[in-house]
Amino acid sequence: MPKPRYSPSQTVGPFFHNGLRWRESNQLTPLKAGVPVTIFGIMTDGAGAPVADALMEFWSSQAEPGTNTLHRAHGFGRIATSSDGIFRLHASLPSEVVIAGHRHAPHFNVVIFARGLLTHLFTRVYIADSLESIAHDPVIAVIDDHARADTLLAKRDKNGAMVWNVKLQGEGETVFLARN
Repeated sequence: MPKPRYSPSQTVGPFFHNGLRWRESNQLTPLKAGVPVTIFGIMTDGAGAPVADALMEFWSSQAEPGTNTLHRAHGFGRIATSSDGIFRLHASLPSEVVIAGHRHAPHFNVVIFARGLLTHLFTRVYIADSLESIAHDPVIAVIDDHARADTLLAKRDKNGAMVWNVKLQGEGETVFLARN
């Protein structure tokens, strides 16, 4: 019988808050100054309880190689959820990008590490006023259910901040992307 192959997520943890948290944990390192945007929300599990020990990595759709004064990749941020499951990201608003000939709406790629996950999850958060405004995006285009696609959309609150909640499973689960 072949020996099982474990991913790093399966071998130890979760120690995300101890080993991977950064001091400036809610600041995405910009490539260049742009329109500031704040995204905040709460991460919940399948029962609706806050996930207090998750770690989220955000990559701007305009991330580029190289580092900055914080010695991090441009367009990258690592954020831990609080004891109430809350996360907050301060970044520069990305613009539309063309990848392999396809127009992608302004977004951040997100990787989620949390207790109970055997491996990390991939998703996106879009900065848009409506699904119709980003219908050309190839990821949004393959999601048949508008209610499901809506889970990837950060929505502006009365103060101008963008709210995006993440639900790990169950009714209203955030859309997660499959790895190939």
